[in-house]
Amino acid sequence: GPDGGTCSACPAGTFKTATGSANCTLCAAGTYSAATAAASDVCTSCPENALSLPGSTDYADCYCIDGYSWYQSNTVCLACVAGTWCSGGTLNTCPSNSNSPALSSVATACTCNEGYSGPDGGTCTVCPAGSYKDTSGSAACTSCAAGTYSTFEGATEVSFCFPCAPNSNSVAGASAETQCVCNPGYSGADGGPCLVCQ
Repeated sequence: GPDGGTCSACPAGTFKTATGSANCTLCAAGTYSAATAAASDVCTSCPENALSLPGSTDYADCYCIDGYSWYQSNTVCLACVAGTWCSGGTLNTCPSNSNSPALSSVATACTCNEGYSGPDGGTCTVCPAGSYKDTSGSAACTSCAAGTYSTFEGATEVSFCFPCAPNSNSVAGASAETQCVCNPGYSGADGGPCLVCQ
């Protein structure tokens, strides 16, 4: 309080080390104190990789920084591992068929694996037969080129697109060898050898 006036105790989350009318000092960010009328800096640090707002009064005010989650009854903040993301001290697992780098703090850090497509942080759908995806992320699956086919779901490279038999062709995205049909002037079973017409 003012010099010559009524003095009040510094509330929890603050301290004052000098005499006089100066205001109480807030505990710094990342610390807390439940003590009242503290005449020294009695503010206790939150655990490593945890913060609190200035003037915090209780351990419960401490929270793990983004990319970390509480562990051992909220006594330790652990780094989030690959395939997870952490925010507000909570560990979250990436959706199926997606992954994230370690220390991720948002759901959109989870990107679809090769052979799967979908929005970052969302559902990842397997690339259908007749297509492939050779990168992680939200890109669409790529159709096998005309003249090739693939029977594999979740193909991760163009080498899964096999060429049609000689003298036959297919539309882009063909998902079965029988979608390779003989070219004009050639005959044979779909997907089989094509011989010149006699």
